Amino acid sequence: MMSSYGNRTVAQKLGIQAGAIVNVIDPPRNYTSLFGAIPDDVQFEEDEAHRGSITLWFVHDAASYQASLRKRRTLAKH
Repeated sequence: MMSSYGNRTVAQKLGIQAGAIVNVIDPPRNYTSLFGAIPDDVQFEEDEAHRGSITLWFVHDAASYQASLRKRRTLAKH
């Protein structure tokens, strides 16, 4: 099964499909370059108030993860 993922882009592995709105939290600079080919009409939204179909949280260190986890769980429930 893992061999079927070898030729897929990161966007494909994450399930980012055409027309998706992807919320990104604490992204690094040029984060879209990490995904490889991105399907048509994908929008990346950095405003946490805007709800997308996929949310990606870029965690930079354990301390910030722990400090933000409760807030992220609350956002995920809505």
